[in-house]
Amino acid sequence: MTENEYLELVQTINQHDHAYYTMDNPTITDKKYDELYDKLIKAEKKNPQWKVRFSPSGRVGAGILSKMDKKEHTFKLYSLAKAQELVELDKFFKDVLKEVGGTPEYALEWKLDGLSFVARYEAGLLVEARTRGNGKIGEVVTEQVRTIRNMPLQIPFTGVVEVQGEIVIPLDQFAKYNLRLNNELMKAMYLPDLNEKKSYYMDLYKPFKNPRNAASGALRQLNLSETAKRPLAAFLYNVGHIEG
Repeated sequence: MTENEYLELVQTINQHDHAYYTMDNPTITDKKYDELYDKLIKAEKKNPQWKVRFSPSGRVGAGILSKMDKKEHTFKLYSLAKAQELVELDKFFKDVLKEVGGTPEYALEWKLDGLSFVARYEAGLLVEARTRGNGKIGEVVTEQVRTIRNMPLQIPFTGVVEVQGEIVIPLDQFAKYNLRLNNELMKAMYLPDLNEKKSYYMDLYKPFKNPRNAASGALRQLNLSETAKRPLAAFLYNVGHIEG
């Protein structure tokens, strides 16, 4: 295999991933996909210098991060802060007007209940992702976001763009994931009482109470393989900053 053939293979697999995870319209059988993916892994092991940042192999979540850095956002991410009363909404409108001036326009839309984040692309590549944090400073979760199957690692735009989105676990996937955890938990319960790992497994396989906490916790995992295990989905809905 040549390097150009490797790059073509990367793009082919990414297109199949997009069709499967984003469009819900598989274009290839699971068996054929596995054959292509195995071919990719072998090529990268034999020629590690070929591996690119947008390779689908980067979604498996290899490695453990030492810490989570924080970084200032390029633009402020506003929040209603769970406003419930008209006086709270009024304060939000006044705060926005004070900062942006003019005559702001607003759009009312459904809220996806997950974790808000910003993704930055440069020259078409995903180079950074940050949680919303306090609206001015967020946690850097680039490697965690890269594990999300429907998250674009490469886009057809050569400038700089930052997009806002929400990371969630769809309800049907949450139910399936919790069922798997519950099955593993039942197995752990039958471990010998003196087994020192019993409490570890009991905690490890404890089902989640709600999908929002499961998604938020996954993005704050330093162990990337744990993030990759959860059925996360990214929804991008707004361009917050653009150059070029």
